[in-house]
Amino acid sequence: MLTTADPFAIRENRLGTFMLRGQILWDGGSFSVALAPKLADQASSSGWNVDTGATNNRRRALAVLGTQWSPRVSSQALLYLPQGSAATLGFNLTALVSDAATAHLEFTRGSEPDLRSRALGLTEPETTRNRFSGGMTYTTQGKLSLTAEYQYNGFGLDAAGWTAFGNTPGAQLVYLGEALRLQELAPRQA
Repeated sequence: MLTTADPFAIRENRLGTFMLRGQILWDGGSFSVALAPKLADQASSSGWNVDTGATNNRRRALAVLGTQWSPRVSSQALLYLPQGSAATLGFNLTALVSDAATAHLEFTRGSEPDLRSRALGLTEPETTRNRFSGGMTYTTQGKLSLTAEYQYNGFGLDAAGWTAFGNTPGAQLVYLGEALRLQELAPRQA
């Protein structure tokens, strides 16, 4: 049960996951693998239970290659392998542009049903699409941080999808609720 809709609180206050993790470090980079085995078929309603089914209800693996190209530029390449779904590839890059400005890029490509199908419980085939975000944060001498960011979610609704939802406000609310639950961008771009 969610006690807040705040995505930052949800991210920080999780139940957790049982996993085995290994990492190799070298000058300028690292490689890590995390394996999360399936421990239970479903979540427990008992208050005194470790509840391994809430987060370890399927096998998952994550491999990450981290590289520091210079003292100002670093990146990661990621491969996520969930049980029963296709792999998702990811990449991110962070660069210190100046002493006050930081640029960031994040990109993923994976196959899954679109957000509308998941929200409405439709059995649509998985499609391969991209997610992207990129932007810059500038911090003033008064310690005020200003961020500009562009976000794209290939699984979100485009303009035609929103128009089709126009006659069904109940479906819109279900869609937006699922986007909030998954912490996904509801429109195609923002």
